[in-house]
Amino acid sequence: MKPQQLRYLVAVAENGSLSQAARYLGIAQPALSQQIQAIEGELSVQLFDRTVRGTIPTAAGAVMIEHAYSLLERMDQATRDVQRLSHDVTGDVSIVLTSFGIADRIMPDLVRSLHLRYPKVRITARLVASREANAALANGDYDLGIIPADEKVGSINARHFASQAYYLFQAGKVPQGSQTSADEAITLREAAKLDLVTLRPGDPFQEALVAEASRQSVPIASKYEATSLVMMHGFVESGIAAAIIPWLAGRDKVLLGRMTARKIVDPSFHLDYLLAWPKQRPLHLAAERVANLLSEIGHTL
Repeated sequence: MKPQQLRYLVAVAENGSLSQAARYLGIAQPALSQQIQAIEGELSVQLFDRTVRGTIPTAAGAVMIEHAYSLLERMDQATRDVQRLSHDVTGDVSIVLTSFGIADRIMPDLVRSLHLRYPKVRITARLVASREANAALANGDYDLGIIPADEKVGSINARHFASQAYYLFQAGKVPQGSQTSADEAITLREAAKLDLVTLRPGDPFQEALVAEASRQSVPIASKYEATSLVMMHGFVESGIAAAIIPWLAGRDKVLLGRMTARKIVDPSFHLDYLLAWPKQRPLHLAAERVANLLSEIGHTL
């Protein structure tokens, strides 16, 4: 029996029908049916019951599928173990991110590190909404993700990546050689008295701000609502409103001299980010190396 045939068995069991499994595998249904019949012929046992409700494993099929999972995992582990003996790491790694500020800060460092240490590893990155990113990682659509921490991450593997403190961003230029304004800090209660532009409900930046304001019994009166960070930056740079967002979400504008930033204090609060990956499959070697590089970068934020 070939490894690909084991994958066919697993696909049929997970999808519940030959037609759906064929679509998932990208092959014709008759070809998949022939492969399953060939396996059953080789073993001299029926592995699936074909019913109007779908394809259901028989008792023998359930045992075979359990072994198929185990064998495929051992084969993957053997590949990873052998690859670890070589410095010539290769492969494609897909990354999903939910914050332009995080993406803009980490991607240049990641590309430089890959070029120096793992030049044969190729990465693709996509920026999406946080809820979409969580679902995509749970489905195994991406190898890795940088996502805001919340209570809905139980369906994926994750570890701490970075924490970003909240700042009040306003129009203006910082003194030369400084990253923040001369006043340096402001309380959330004082910042909330200003005309504010906020992100729409459901955005992780906004959710963390609202949660902290509720804990401190501070009303956040939004005068303007932005649908993106770019729009929010426009409000702030023009002097129309101020914004309370994590440092990296406005850092570049401060460094360009278009905004000032004062840290929210008494108490300060922050948004945690996680480095996440699918639970349904282990990281392949290239993804493991990229994850380690991302962790190194996260420590510098």
